[in-house]
Amino acid sequence: MSGPEPLGVALLGTKFMGRAHAHAWRTAARFFDLPREPALRVVAGRDAEATDEFARRWGCDRATTRWRSAATDPDVDLVDVLTPNDLHAEQA
Repeated sequence: MSGPEPLGVALLGTKFMGRAHAHAWRTAARFFDLPREPALRVVAGRDAEATDEFARRWGCDRATTRWRSAATDPDVDLVDVLTPNDLHAEQA
């Protein structure tokens, strides 16, 4: 019998906070009893090559340069906004 579906996570941002949160999502189940295992479904960043590398390094299923497509991806249950503060309002 299989468990509950993973919690699909989108990361908006690939710099320091993106790395810190990717690490946190990938290890959260080691620290907490979670009802659903987090799964990094998509990461969005400004630079396509750097975002592709981020996805490979941190185990994200996909990479994009379009934050709106990451935020509305049907496989995503939660959007983690990790961009500079002045971008948060629109992205949230």
